[in-house]
Amino acid sequence: MPEKIKLIALDLDGTLALKDHKISPATRNALTQLHNDGIEVVISTGRRFRTAQYVIDNLDFETYCICNGGALVKDPQKVTVLDSTFSKQEFTIITTLARKYDLAIAAQRDAHTIGGPDFIIDNAVEWHSGISSYYKNNLDYAHGADLLKLDEQNNYLALATFDKESKLEGFVSELEKDNRFNVTVVTQFGGDAHYCEVTQRHVDKWYGLRHVAEVFGLQVNNICAVGDELNDLSMVGAAGLGVAMGNAHDKLKSISDFICGSNEDDGLLELFDYIRAHNEGIT
Repeated sequence: MPEKIKLIALDLDGTLALKDHKISPATRNALTQLHNDGIEVVISTGRRFRTAQYVIDNLDFETYCICNGGALVKDPQKVTVLDSTFSKQEFTIITTLARKYDLAIAAQRDAHTIGGPDFIIDNAVEWHSGISSYYKNNLDYAHGADLLKLDEQNNYLALATFDKESKLEGFVSELEKDNRFNVTVVTQFGGDAHYCEVTQRHVDKWYGLRHVAEVFGLQVNNICAVGDELNDLSMVGAAGLGVAMGNAHDKLKSISDFICGSNEDDGLLELFDYIRAHNEGIT
């Protein structure tokens, strides 16, 4: 028997967020109405918490935020309610392997809770121009250091880098053979670069979303998850209603239950209308 949708989880980039961390007025207003109707709105993103908050600040209400690809969950009061960090051994394995392939890895942290930088980039490897620009653009929140010489190596949520696909292939291939890790590659990330993120094996967006759903006492069929990229596969594939944006990766579209319009064309409005009609049809 169909059940009402009581929670909607939204990816940011390519889904809810437009350029400059904005949300279109029409989508924002419709999302506020869904929230006022009693549907829990949750953000689920690969972004770190600080940059996710840039988008959340556009909303008319506070919400749970699943960030770092599911490794970190913040409640509406910005308190950490779930985190999943690497052990020192895991951290060393990934960093050493990245150096083998001459990749500068960025170690991401819950800086909002523990203080210090959002991420630390390994400077034992020469940085290409993209990494250098990324560091300079986040100068207030970033640090460069030899990752294997850090005093603390057990409070990192995700390890990430970006480079040409050919440069990442060996690194990704070796990590995928290790059942301790979950590796996600987003195929378009600024020009010809590919973004690669590594978390613990059990960590993905669905992992974080399941935790939030449990807080509200909700079941799988009460959940709608919306995304556009490969790092959304876990939650779109597992949710009761899995939704791909019109601009989504073909692989995500192939497993979705519903495809709405592009994020730049307020495509989410089609989904919101569908959810409202779906819920009204259930007594």
